[in-house]
Amino acid sequence: MVIDAETLESEKIDIRSEITLVLRSTYLSKFWCSVTPSCTYSTNRLWTIKYHESVCTDEVHITYKQTVYGGKDRIRNELVNLGIIPQTDNNLSKFATFDIESFNVEKNERVGKKTLIHAKQECVSIAVTCGFVEPKDYIFIRKDMSHASGIEMVQTFLDKLETIHDEYFANLPQSAKLYYDQIKEEIKN
Repeated sequence: MVIDAETLESEKIDIRSEITLVLRSTYLSKFWCSVTPSCTYSTNRLWTIKYHESVCTDEVHITYKQTVYGGKDRIRNELVNLGIIPQTDNNLSKFATFDIESFNVEKNERVGKKTLIHAKQECVSIAVTCGFVEPKDYIFIRKDMSHASGIEMVQTFLDKLETIHDEYFANLPQSAKLYYDQIKEEIKN
């Protein structure tokens, strides 16, 4: 569709406006962001490109939203049903929560003849919080993006989990310890 300049500027087509139907979309204007060389935003609407260009920048701002999946009592009820914790135990501080943050790292690595890995998710940090040790919050962050730094971060995290495990296990009810030992034996056999 081709419209006059006034209609284009106002971005409103009046029922009485003179318009011409164009069947090839290549004749229609498409607006591209010109604020930064790396921006590839485009639109056919003038008002959206004006808004976009008013906020476009080379900086990336990331915000996070923590989301809990599943019901609050689902895991506790399952542990009660399995006989791991008693029905009367309402202490929910027995649980640990983990959060792993990662981002896309460009690789452009060829694997075989037909596969090209464009990018790979690399772990940047690991956090854990639990209510049964002090301090209860821990975060492990890479020193840099080298492979060795990633291995060091994960190993430090695993070492802390061992420490947390030992402290946690020492405070478990006897029924949970027996169940734990029973499962370990079943896994071995």
